[in-house]
Amino acid sequence: MVLDRWPDVTASRIYTTFGDYTRRRGGGAATPGGYLRQLLEANADAGDIVKRPPRTTLYEDLKLLRGEPAKNPSD
Repeated sequence: MVLDRWPDVTASRIYTTFGDYTRRRGGGAATPGGYLRQLLEANADAGDIVKRPPRTTLYEDLKLLRGEPAKNPSD
């Protein structure tokens, strides 16, 4: 999971680095966005193009994964 490798990551950082193909030694992604893209590509069907999630989706997902309260749609 992205949060295991980058515990303080923000939705903006994931969003802006999603297209980064830079690798660390050993082949792992060098950025949180690149890592998320790798995870999504690994779970996609062959030939599918993985698209960057919207920033709002990333923001809400990070809030939920960190145990923060979800935004009430009626607010």
